[in-house]
Amino acid sequence: MSGPTAKPLRRPTGVFLRVTMPDGGRPLVKLGPVSMSDGEVNARAQRWHDRRDEMIALYLAGRAKRAPRKAESTCPTFKEFAEKWTSGELAKLYPDHVKKKATSHDDVYRLAKHVYPALGATRLDAITIDDTDAVMTKLSATLEPGSRRQVAQLMSRVLAMAAYPAKLIKSSPIPRGYLPKKGARKALSALYPDEDRRLIGCANVKLCYRVLYGFLDREGMRAGEAAALDWGSLDLGRGAVKLDENKTDDPRAWALCADTRRALQAWRKMREAIAPELVADDAPVFVQENGARVNVDRGAERFRSHLKAAKVDRPELFERTATRRPIRIHDTRATFITVSLATDRSDTWVKDRTGHRSSQMVENYRRQARALSELNLGTLAPMDEAIPELSAAAATGDLTGVSVVVGAPSGVLAEDDSATITAQYTRRDLNPHALRRRNLNPLRLPIPPLVRTRGI
Repeated sequence: MSGPTAKPLRRPTGVFLRVTMPDGGRPLVKLGPVSMSDGEVNARAQRWHDRRDEMIALYLAGRAKRAPRKAESTCPTFKEFAEKWTSGELAKLYPDHVKKKATSHDDVYRLAKHVYPALGATRLDAITIDDTDAVMTKLSATLEPGSRRQVAQLMSRVLAMAAYPAKLIKSSPIPRGYLPKKGARKALSALYPDEDRRLIGCANVKLCYRVLYGFLDREGMRAGEAAALDWGSLDLGRGAVKLDENKTDDPRAWALCADTRRALQAWRKMREAIAPELVADDAPVFVQENGARVNVDRGAERFRSHLKAAKVDRPELFERTATRRPIRIHDTRATFITVSLATDRSDTWVKDRTGHRSSQMVENYRRQARALSELNLGTLAPMDEAIPELSAAAATGDLTGVSVVVGAPSGVLAEDDSATITAQYTRRDLNPHALRRRNLNPLRLPIPPLVRTRGI
């Protein structure tokens, strides 16, 4: 630190005094021109030291005034940028590097629940590894390893896109190897053929959902793919389905199972009888009870509640342990693959429908398929016969006099009536002529009078 004994320095441009500032800097403070005598220099140096604190404050104020003002950051916040991604805006801006998300609804949910509360308002250029660590630390200890990994993947993906192609930050603060391990594989859950029949034949579950479940179990689509399916993607005359947009960006097409084709033809007649526009090319094939496109996001609890309503109560379907999780609507794919392999369908036949690119994914279901084959439980019942309403519509050719019930509204069907319907349509199911005779007479159908709602 400079003091009264600090020696002034003569330079060609003037006389200076070396001063130590509070921030550790040691600038030269000019006392006057080089022409000053030694006496004048010492006198000025002494006066400067006598008023040292005041002079330092004046000097710092002048330096701050001269310094260029740092421009405020215009970088968007994490939430603002992430919403551009989930909305598809980034895919339009950078089509060569960002693809439109097929699972954006799931991403929106995870971001809103886990990431935005801690990181949403932070600007991208201010985010550090400590910020992302804070998000991971706040995750519930009961969250599955796979779910924790998905949260980390979302943060990593958003920050990577902010670096390139958006060029909003120099590089992502998340290093390689940051993602948590996937954890041990959980036991696979799948329905047995008799459980599938009980579910899609239960009048206590709304018809719109039973048609969806029957389709998923027999065709192997992802639930989200089925939810996005429009009538224009189906050629029911030839029995074909095409799926141009899907999770793996690998368009695929295949021939529908004969019973699925017949069931969808009957379902289409039901929808068309309500209003022709409900079967337009851009209209959804699968709807919920209010008539809107079915929403399968966070649909696991609804699926399990429908299983319970149908008296499907096998304990392992609802257990949550270290090695098992409760069944989800996504596990209809497991039902499809397991039953298909158990009935000697080839890997290629299965992959054409599920969209799996590797046989290794299909191989994961082999053990369960062998167990199902050894149990000799048979295959899935024909969809158009297992759902009474579709069976009736297919047999009559129209809806005149045929009761169409979406579910079991209060006071329309008692629980015992559901059991009666299931039992009656299960008996003699191997005799199509008996089934046709029963269905041709609407008065013999064990279904209450016509009740139409928007959800059929």
